[in-house]
Amino acid sequence: MIPRNAASLIKPPRPRSEEIRPPDHEQVGSLFEAANSSEDRLEALYVVAVTTGMRRGELQGLKW
Repeated sequence: MIPRNAASLIKPPRPRSEEIRPPDHEQVGSLFEAANSSEDRLEALYVVAVTTGMRRGELQGLKW
């Protein structure tokens, strides 16, 4: 039998919480301009992502 819990002396690592900073209006405008001027085939995806706030996995699951 083990007399004490050896893991009780360890402090588990804490995940770092990174602050989410969404793009501002100027950055969104620049993204849309760049996608439109280069005729990027993912332009519609960018519009959906910015306007709905969907996460990456949700966007990847869309069927066009």
